[in-house]
Amino acid sequence: MHGKMELNSKYQVFLPAQTMRNSQRRLPSIHEIFGMVMLEAMYFGAPVITSKNGGSSTLISSEEYGQMMPEYDPDRWAGGICRYIHNTAYREQVMRNCKKLIRDKYTWDTICRIMLNNIEGIG
Repeated sequence: MHGKMELNSKYQVFLPAQTMRNSQRRLPSIHEIFGMVMLEAMYFGAPVITSKNGGSSTLISSEEYGQMMPEYDPDRWAGGICRYIHNTAYREQVMRNCKKLIRDKYTWDTICRIMLNNIEGIG
């Protein structure tokens, strides 16, 4: 690649928006280091239900950003899915919050800006 590559959110889009829009994403993994799948789903505003693992507690700090299941109980997971299906206001609020959280804190633009500010602060 020639020239300077701009670091902006257009390079962060990994999944086509139409596959994420208005869909739920469930991530029942026992172990996730950070949860890129969850981050990508949240970027597109998909309401997320996840197990408590490495990245989930960072991204879903409260139910404003999704649902984190503390255990692998199928009834609890079904309840979480039903909550999104039947509570439109909650689902739409979560979708808005997710998009804002990821765009404000986890795009490459933001991460690079934070890193550069930290590096400049060292010197």
